[in-house]
This record gives sequence, C-alpha cells and structure tokens, in this order.
Amino acid sequence: MRRNTNSKIIGDSTDLYLARRSHRLLAEDDATMPNNDRFHEMDQQFNELRQAIASDIAERFEASERRLRDGLSKDLAARFEASEQRLGESLSQEVSRQLGTAQQHLEGCMQMHAEDLKDLVTKAAEGYGGTLDGIQRELKDFRSEWRKKADVYGHGPLNTSIR
Repeated sequence: MRRNTNSKIIGDSTDLYLARRSHRLLAEDDATMPNNDRFHEMDQQFNELRQAIASDIAERFEASERRLRDGLSKDLAARFEASEQRLGESLSQEVSRQLGTAQQHLEGCMQMHAEDLKDLVTKAAEGYGGTLDGIQRELKDFRSEWRKKADVYGHGPLNTSIR
C-alpha cells in the first residue's frame, strides 16, 4: 500500500514543470508557477512522502536492530560459553599446579619436622637414660654406704636381694 502511495506521489510530482529563464522574477513566471492550491497539494504530497519514508526507515531500522540483536546474542552466548570453558580449564590447571607445588612444599616441611622430632626424641631419650644411669649409680653408692654403716655398727649383713 505504501509503495502505491509513494509511486503516486512521485508520479504526480513529475507532472510539475517549472520553466525559469533567469534568476529574476518576470511577469510570465506568474503564469507558469503553480498557484496556492497547487502548493498546498505539493506540501501534502511532500508530507505524505516524508512520513512514508520515515515509516519505512523506522521499520527497516527496527528489523535490522532485531537481526543484529539476535545475531549478537547468539554470538555472545557462544563466545561466553567458549570463554567459560577456557577459563574453567585454565583455572583447573592452575589450581592443580598450585596444589602440586603446595603438596611438595608441605611434604618437604613435614620431612624436616619429622627429622627434627626424631633428633629431639633421641636427645630426650639419651638425656633420660643418662639421668636414670645417674640415679642408679647414686642408689648403688647409697646402698654400699648403708652396708658399710650396718657392718660398722654390727647390725649384720643387709638383705642383698635388692641390688
């Protein structure tokens, strides 16, 4: 329907013929120039043509916008999914690498602490052994002194079952 209106407007405007011979207005210009009714008709035709063009441009713009939006949303969705997958893989690899490094570091620290603990336990055991040996020597010395004193005072031999 608009195409018929546009072709009618364009067709009617081709019937208009303006003859000008110079840049100055002449008396014969009034005879060839359209009258006020003709101007009014032309103005209406121009407005109709302008509205038809504006409407057509708006429709085309909206259709282009829809196609662009649909295309972009599909393209962006695909790109987002691809980026998400790449990021997930990259993040997974990085986390695995960092966990491996942390595990190696912790294993090294644990080995060091185990060696330190072993040395500490060995030293403590040696110290306790030395202390026990000292206590045993003191008890032997104490017992031998009591035996000597018992022999001196004539109480007879002490029970020797404890050594």
